[in-house]
Amino acid sequence: MSELVSEAKTEIICDTHIWYGFRDKAPEGEFLEKYAPIATFLKIDEFAKSYKVIRSIDEVRAAILAVGEYSYNGSLIYDPPLIYLKKLSEPDFEYDTYANLRGILNFTQDIANGKELSEDKIEEFRKYCELREKWLQDAVDIFNDEAAVIQARIRDKKKHRAEDSTLLNREFISWYAGQVTKTDGLSDDFDWTQIELFGKVLKILFNDLELGAIRLKPNDWYDLFLLVYVNPNRKVWTNDNRWTRYIKERLGLERYLYETQ
Repeated sequence: MSELVSEAKTEIICDTHIWYGFRDKAPEGEFLEKYAPIATFLKIDEFAKSYKVIRSIDEVRAAILAVGEYSYNGSLIYDPPLIYLKKLSEPDFEYDTYANLRGILNFTQDIANGKELSEDKIEEFRKYCELREKWLQDAVDIFNDEAAVIQARIRDKKKHRAEDSTLLNREFISWYAGQVTKTDGLSDDFDWTQIELFGKVLKILFNDLELGAIRLKPNDWYDLFLLVYVNPNRKVWTNDNRWTRYIKERLGLERYLYETQ
């Protein structure tokens, strides 16, 4: 997969709240000379499926417009994270972006163009958001419940934390990509250094889950899989304390983290 920008700039994968923040404090000058903000499918997906569409559509519109204005050359990584992984593994893997994402892309474009939900659509959209929230909760509860079972079996927490689950986690990632793409998953020679940050954060997250230190919340899956797009030549920009703590304090991988001065 080719890089989106020239080597002269460092690409930054931006979290949702960063795009919202550009409404009040837009990037300019030296920042734009050195860095290239990049938007991803996950952020567009969140814009299109947020209660904010009902409660404060102007904020959503501003964030979508910020993507168009400040994402480097209007660049957007349209591939969902597991499709993105599959393409990293097999560049020739075919995925029809427009056919699969037409609804989301058209909806967000309509918002950007000034359209709003009609009165008869507001309640329908609210119910959709509620169903989506339940689906996300059900999804993370599978992991929360499984982690509780594992936690009950742990006799030595220190020993469990020291265990290297990297290979098991890679098998999970490959399996998950296979489920989404209806393939055998990632290739045997997949270069895992391309997703070093994601892999190491996933290891800590699963470990914390199994030791009962955390429980996953619905949006955690979005935040975690944003890291799939971060490679050794990119940074991630997020102000979420959990993820910045993992990256800096737990892993010592602050080179992947963009932080404002």
